[in-house]
Amino acid sequence: MIRYILPSIVVFALAAQIRAAVITDPALATGAGAIAPGGSGYRSLNTNEIPANATPTATLEALAGFGVIQNFSGVAEGENIFRFTDPARADVKISFSGSAGVDYATAGGELTTLGYLTSPGAGIRIAARGLTSQFTMSIDFGSWNGAVFDSESGSTGAAGFTLSGADKSLSMVTSITASFVGTDGNILDTQVWSGPKAGARGLWFGYQATGAEQIGRIDVTFIITQVEGGSQMILGFDDLGFAATSQIPEPSHLAMIAAAGALAFGIWFRRRR
Repeated sequence: MIRYILPSIVVFALAAQIRAAVITDPALATGAGAIAPGGSGYRSLNTNEIPANATPTATLEALAGFGVIQNFSGVAEGENIFRFTDPARADVKISFSGSAGVDYATAGGELTTLGYLTSPGAGIRIAARGLTSQFTMSIDFGSWNGAVFDSESGSTGAAGFTLSGADKSLSMVTSITASFVGTDGNILDTQVWSGPKAGARGLWFGYQATGAEQIGRIDVTFIITQVEGGSQMILGFDDLGFAATSQIPEPSHLAMIAAAGALAFGIWFRRRR
């Protein structure tokens, strides 16, 4: 497992209740064990709880150019942007939609409690407020120019993330739905975890695009039902991994490479005769 590049962090005040952190070149873990490496006190993935159609962690870890953000130190409540100076890697924006203070209490801030994390470092805290609430976390792959995030100018061929709940958290979650949205707006894949279920759990959602259309965004929708006077629903978001766009050729490119290889082999074979 390899990590590189120390991040720089800039925090912007966008409005009285909304802040955004821009983190440049966060460290990326690569190779086997980059996703949910675990360790003492950290949450392991519950393999029997992972949606059946989720691409396995090992499949994504084996992809060239696939990197995982394990440490989200410096994130702020609200919107967070991760900027990469590598031109082959899309920038990432994580934001929340719903009624702040009604559907979700605090979303986007740092979470350092080990039982909510799948790797060392900070995760992102997601907490519901209303007794019954629904809200969406969006993970956009695009480009940040220092002032505006352009969701139309970036994509990735593979992406995934972990969500963890400790104690009674997931007993208050009716469902979590991850929709992997393509660059043309098509839903490439939908993965659902259905609750409520008691006990601590580590969940994984991941997808590798198989067609010409790459992943432009992931929408993660939470439906929550809490008990009045009971514990607050808190989840930890961690280990966001995605591939550098230049590392996964589109099918048309693969076909061209295969055709060129077949032609070269034919020429070589004829010359040997």
